[in-house]
Amino acid sequence: MTVELAAKTLTASGMEAKDFLHALRTEGLSLANPNKVVLTKDNVSHKQRLYQHIQTLFQIQKLSSDALDTLRNMVLMPKKGISKVLFHTWQGKSDWNTTNDLVEYGWIQEDTAHNQILLHPYLHEVLLTETVPSITKCADLLKGIFENCIVYGMDVPYYNSLLNTIESIYRNIKLDDAESATLFMDTTLAYLAKYGHMEAIKIVLNLMKNMPNYGENARHTAIYDCYAGYVEYASGNYQKSKQYYLHGLELLEPFHPVNADLVSNLKNNLGQTYLALGERQSALSVTEEAITIRQEYGTLSSHDTLVQGFSYAQMLAANGNWQEAQKRLFALIRFVKKIEGMDLFLAQLYKSLAVIEAKRLPEDSLQHYRKAKQALLDGFFPENHPEIQKINQAIQKEEMLIRKLSKKIHTIPELPQNNFRI
Repeated sequence: MTVELAAKTLTASGMEAKDFLHALRTEGLSLANPNKVVLTKDNVSHKQRLYQHIQTLFQIQKLSSDALDTLRNMVLMPKKGISKVLFHTWQGKSDWNTTNDLVEYGWIQEDTAHNQILLHPYLHEVLLTETVPSITKCADLLKGIFENCIVYGMDVPYYNSLLNTIESIYRNIKLDDAESATLFMDTTLAYLAKYGHMEAIKIVLNLMKNMPNYGENARHTAIYDCYAGYVEYASGNYQKSKQYYLHGLELLEPFHPVNADLVSNLKNNLGQTYLALGERQSALSVTEEAITIRQEYGTLSSHDTLVQGFSYAQMLAANGNWQEAQKRLFALIRFVKKIEGMDLFLAQLYKSLAVIEAKRLPEDSLQHYRKAKQALLDGFFPENHPEIQKINQAIQKEEMLIRKLSKKIHTIPELPQNNFRI
């Protein structure tokens, strides 16, 4: 790798061969790290010498600022690579000239068969040190990803690439701007939560908690509480989840309209937790508060508004008002079906409707489970996805129930004739 990179660097730098050789001998930097020693020769490890060569080549080539930005952004990409199209779309770049040059120079590897680009692991480590990706330095890239995640209700076929990129960003980025970092965390956490990436959420929450001045900004801490509560809820720790949501709400008192959306979300999540704890009336009441706050102060034209409408239907069903719940779910389904790209949320609505109807209307329940499955497939989930496997099990259960009911109907004996005399 270094031989090829050296040859390409010589061409790109325009240096004479003797000057280039002199630079290689004199301008290397040492990355003394005993953990990297695998093969020692003349008291210098093989990997150490490799890193020194790469760093030297990096310095000699004197890349343009645009090329440095591109490499810095590449450091944040998943190690297995990223779509060339996505990489440039997120950066807001209309041409790929800089990236193509870096491929020609040997800094970026390209998989033309899959239209993917990636960094060699050795290059990644050196470039991480040399370019220092940060919130401020990678603002254009992060803006593109932020804009993708802020409409997290919309399903995209490249969701796995986006999820892997988000996780890679948090492994490699320097959080040098707390305000921007928290905004980015809040938005990407919502996207991670949509797909249930719990371990990644825990990593982000840990980074958030260890940021300078954590705890001094009430809103930032309440955002942490909102997602920490979600993690506990997903783990079945409902009492702990409840504590996080109540603490977040307490931090945001007295109420200010600027925090309306966050307060509304905390109350909605608290309602789900109350429901899991069996406190049905409290669940209904706090969910109604969440909806009222969003209607009066929040952003109505957001995905969260639909989520809260869905929550309210669940609360109504839990409190025995299943007909009203069914009515609201049908209304949500009609609305969501008009919006292209919300199939995963549509699947949730169909599934909830199927659960409500299971005992009273098994045939309708079966049809809605089947529609839920199709919506998951339309939302780019593969056939072997765990959510689809769960739906398949529910479909089989409903089919068995309907067969049993049908069998009972067919075996009912004829009623005896009326023997009354007139």
